[in-house]
Amino acid sequence: MDDVRLSDGIIVLTPLGPDDLEPHLAGEDAELARRLNGGPGTREGVAAYLRHCREQWEAAGELRAFGIRAGDTGTLAGTVDLRFGAEGLDPGQVNVAYGLYPSWRGSGLATRSVLLACRYAAGEGATQAVIRAEPDNAASLAVARRAGFTAAGPTTAPDGTAFERYVLDLTATAPPRRSVRVEQLDGPGALRAEDALRTVYAEAFAGPPFHETAQDVDAAFRHFPALAGRPAFRAVLARTPDGEPVGMAYGHALTADTVWWDELVDPVPEAVRREDGQRSFGLMELAVREAWRGQGVARRLHRALLGTVRAERVLLNVHPRSLEARAAYRAWGYRTVGPASRIGTGEDAERLDLMLLDLTAARP
Repeated sequence: MDDVRLSDGIIVLTPLGPDDLEPHLAGEDAELARRLNGGPGTREGVAAYLRHCREQWEAAGELRAFGIRAGDTGTLAGTVDLRFGAEGLDPGQVNVAYGLYPSWRGSGLATRSVLLACRYAAGEGATQAVIRAEPDNAASLAVARRAGFTAAGPTTAPDGTAFERYVLDLTATAPPRRSVRVEQLDGPGALRAEDALRTVYAEAFAGPPFHETAQDVDAAFRHFPALAGRPAFRAVLARTPDGEPVGMAYGHALTADTVWWDELVDPVPEAVRREDGQRSFGLMELAVREAWRGQGVARRLHRALLGTVRAERVLLNVHPRSLEARAAYRAWGYRTVGPASRIGTGEDAERLDLMLLDLTAARP
């Protein structure tokens, strides 16, 4: 069981066990306890359940309970359980139950966890996944739909609890992952690849919450030549074997006169904001085209770019409603410093959040 490790580049699923007692007790709230367990449990009861989870893994039993880990940090963000042969299931079906702790909700991690767990279940021979959620549990029902499940009608548990039932066919073969290569680019190289970078940028930011138009893309790249000429500019570009651009990232070292710290709503101490052209790397953009998301491309780009950086830390701005991006950055070790520069105009203007990754602690 110790070799069971599922990941999509943003989250990691590993077997739930006794070592997860403290983080689970710290993370569980009343809503999660009620939905998954019928109410809050005692410390002794939770410990016994986690031992049972471990025993089920060791015996290849009907229950396979995963801890949802936030990437390399290993932070327990919630759980997802598979039950093979549970009451009310037909042969070949597996029941999927999931829950996130409050601070991780709304970031797309539940959907990712369900998809990873279903992939595992299919490998174990399951042919159909089943999600049962109470009709008033809108968040759980939304996860089922986002994961591709279809409504299969209401059902009632032996205790009389009503559920909405959703199912997903696990027999369909998922398309194979397509290979990509990641190129390292300096300033001149990035200028030569500008059309490819624009292609990725335009598609990646066309949808919500950005809704960037062709005019917005032109404006963003109007100053690209000057940006590529900045100190220690670095870029990475992911392409298919036939040269199609699918993802990119770029940034540069922050000089002493940078405005990044000036844009914070709440000032930070001088010792924190001090820049000298070597201390911080500003990650300007990281984007992957939609058809290539969920395959670890963003993580590869991030790793490749930071592999060329010799700074102490990385700074970036993230849109407050870009939930998956925020979840990825948190999973990679970034922390939020505070609200900073504005995006948009007038009443629709929103503040981006400045995030920081300490490279002296660990490189993701």
